[in-house]
Amino acid sequence: MKMNKSRLLLLVSIAGFFVMSASFLLMPINAGKPGATLAKIVVGSLFWLGLSAGVVSQILLTRELKGALAAMKRSPRRKRRIGLITFLSNRYAAAADAVMLLSLILLILSLFLSRAFGYFCYIIWFVFLFSFSMHCVLNGKNYYSMKLIEKRSVKYEENG
Repeated sequence: MKMNKSRLLLLVSIAGFFVMSASFLLMPINAGKPGATLAKIVVGSLFWLGLSAGVVSQILLTRELKGALAAMKRSPRRKRRIGLITFLSNRYAAAADAVMLLSLILLILSLFLSRAFGYFCYIIWFVFLFSFSMHCVLNGKNYYSMKLIEKRSVKYEENG
């Protein structure tokens, strides 16, 4: 029961970060027009709504997992670093880290070579921001805790 809620919060978080990142793909719409246009307001709103949904669901997930970990007897309370400074902690995180590194290199190259003009830069921004978000989520404490609880639950059910 708890893992379903945790998974839902994780998926909402990932979806929020995806929406935030995807808003960069819409930024060129009406980019040359001065002032606030409806398109600019929608794009900005998507960015902030996506970011807010991602962060708030991560906070709620932290609260949910603290209760679940406390309920488990003999749960190891290892000190883990935050996802921002942790790398390659699992295979999904390793994929996100690789994409993030590659997109960072491409972003730097595209910004210098195209002088930040062209739609390709927006695509690279999208890929970089989403992979950076996934780097933080998949290397983070919440994802680690979910996997630990999942692993222990299966273990307890088998012994049960």
